[in-house]
Amino acid sequence: MSPRAIKNLAQLPDNQFLVELSKGMRLCVLNSLQLWRDARILLGKDHLQGFNILKMFVEEEAAKFHILLDAARCPRQPTDILERHLKYFTQHLAKGLYALYYNLYSPTDLAEVRQHLYRERQALYLDGPSNVDWVFRNDILRQREESIYVDYVAYEDGYKKEEFWHWPDKRRLRIGLGRERPKVLHVAAALHGAGLTSVEALPIVSNVWRQVTIDDSLNWSELRQVNIQTLQMIDEKGLLRRRPQTVYCSIANDWLFPLFPLDLGELQVRPEDLRKIQRSSTPTD
Repeated sequence: MSPRAIKNLAQLPDNQFLVELSKGMRLCVLNSLQLWRDARILLGKDHLQGFNILKMFVEEEAAKFHILLDAARCPRQPTDILERHLKYFTQHLAKGLYALYYNLYSPTDLAEVRQHLYRERQALYLDGPSNVDWVFRNDILRQREESIYVDYVAYEDGYKKEEFWHWPDKRRLRIGLGRERPKVLHVAAALHGAGLTSVEALPIVSNVWRQVTIDDSLNWSELRQVNIQTLQMIDEKGLLRRRPQTVYCSIANDWLFPLFPLDLGELQVRPEDLRKIQRSSTPTD
């Protein structure tokens, strides 16, 4: 058995490719919903670390749903774009970017998405009262690890250098604690529940979206019209499942730009480059 073979899907004929995507999306959304039910039990017992860890896994599994759905929206040619996109299925940063994108972001166009996610991809960045005071690791990866692991860390900035033990502190975990179902899962459940990711409906979804030019000029109003068009075409074929109107509204209004055109890999940043910025920003007498 060879795990993490997701890139092999790109080699399948299109009909089989979409069948496998449909199967994978169903499993991802079901697993995410099950993990969310378990996470809520931990939250009710005030087990905050367990809740935070499970919630993070909820978001990652829901993100994998969206990665697969974006693969269905992606043209098969050129093959390198689809192959690159499928690899994000197993990468923590890419899954975290999807979760952040759906949970916190309301973009006006794909250019804005590109700009925002570019910042979130940086391995290191500067921030603080003067915007350059301290060096931070990538927030998505740092928060993931700090919620789970004990680690011995080295820290250095323009003012100090120190080493210390980090451990998941329950008091810190209360800060910004989100108790609601993550939106990345909410949208995935709506799409799956309405039947858009079924074996029968997914070829229609794919055909609609592959005809759309997904580039930085695509704006939100145009995207929303494609969302609505997709719903209408699924309904015309008798494949749209009966759901409350709020579900269809969520699909129309909350299903975001596909991310397959974007690089979601970690953007390497050299610490010495950040230190140069800090030195150049330090007032001199």
